[in-house]
Amino acid sequence: MFWVLSFALLHGCTPYTDGEPIKDGQPAKYGLLVLDMQNDFLRPDGKMPIAPGQAAGILNAVNGLLAFVAQNNIEAVYIGNEFNKSDRVANWFRNNAALAGTEGARLVDGLKIINQNYFAKHHPDAFANPDFDRYLREKEITRLAITGVFADQCVMSTVKGALQRGYAVYAVSDGLGAKSDKKLATALDKLADLGVSVLTASQLLDKLGERE
Repeated sequence: MFWVLSFALLHGCTPYTDGEPIKDGQPAKYGLLVLDMQNDFLRPDGKMPIAPGQAAGILNAVNGLLAFVAQNNIEAVYIGNEFNKSDRVANWFRNNAALAGTEGARLVDGLKIINQNYFAKHHPDAFANPDFDRYLREKEITRLAITGVFADQCVMSTVKGALQRGYAVYAVSDGLGAKSDKKLATALDKLADLGVSVLTASQLLDKLGERE
């Protein structure tokens, strides 16, 4: 109930954003999104942690992808929640997780940082930050591979925002986390129902390696 109430309170009835579609006819160009992989969510002592045992596998999968894209001229983007400390009611429901300027809001220890492409957000859909939306368009990215947390919340919203804009979307199953393994499995099924390609990190690497 806590998670349902908090999501409804924080995001109301518009958990994803509308935007102009990307241009038709652009060549396939991949981008890797690393979404909300922050201390408060991936560390066991974080204020709103994912299921015990998920973090190590996620970090391994995402770091492997980051190493590959760094060597193959593929864009990678980091996204992080930075909630305003004055938003007291919503922060209470979030257990004061990922407050702007705190240790908990920092990208999680052990995550490979390959560039400075970082965009903050305080909405479930990363596209709510117009700078992020603009960056992808400037780089002419058309395909997005998404990793991070929470699969049933911010990942889901960002995926919907991407699909609404016309991106082809890939969800990296072993690079996603949720409050429980059951919630993760349910989210992956829902993503597939939306038309998202659900792949393991290894399968995505094979696809990236085959790209023209």
